[in-house]
Amino acid sequence: MTGTNVEGVNETGFVPTADLPASATLFWRATAIDASNAISSAPSAAQSFTTSLAIDLTKVVYLNSPDVSRWPQTGTLSLVEQDGAGVGPMCMAFTDPGWPDSHWPFGQPGDDPNFGVFANQWYFANIGGTWYGGAGEWIYRGAGVCKAGQGTRTIGPDSGFGPPFSSWVPKVGELVGFMVSSVARNGPVKRTVDERTNVLVQPWRDTSLGSTSTARTTQR
Repeated sequence: MTGTNVEGVNETGFVPTADLPASATLFWRATAIDASNAISSAPSAAQSFTTSLAIDLTKVVYLNSPDVSRWPQTGTLSLVEQDGAGVGPMCMAFTDPGWPDSHWPFGQPGDDPNFGVFANQWYFANIGGTWYGGAGEWIYRGAGVCKAGQGTRTIGPDSGFGPPFSSWVPKVGELVGFMVSSVARNGPVKRTVDERTNVLVQPWRDTSLGSTSTARTTQR
């Protein structure tokens, strides 16, 4: 891939004309051109960089959830630990930006009438070449960062997202996206602010199928 770019102030950028492969080491070099004098320098020494996989949130098909592509990132998701085996623990460690609580309308007699939730875990799956995603488990303050029920065979049908996510069964090593947002799942729990964390993309793990990952103690 080649391109000619006008010199910028302090730096000169280049935007590829095609998507780069994910998780690949690529090499580049540059040649300076003085067009007015028809002079070109020798190519620079080759430099390398490694790409990572990112999800373009503007191209995601959102299921039972709002389009968050324009929501500001106010929190940071720093760690995801999951295991598709057993009860399917899903742990997401993130900074709490102070998103407001939303009242929980499903309380039972004797429950705290002021109980609320402030965030949702998110899951993104690439199905047939298209990224699908939605807001999943509720998160409330005072609990841990782990939720149960996100097993290899349960994350799809239990998501409530509908097809094609409902029939999705992630394979070990399949790249899956994870995020946390303020209250976002469609339904009677009211949204507060529209904010989110970054998205992490990493291979799916299932210790019952040979993965060596571990997960933290879960809380429902």
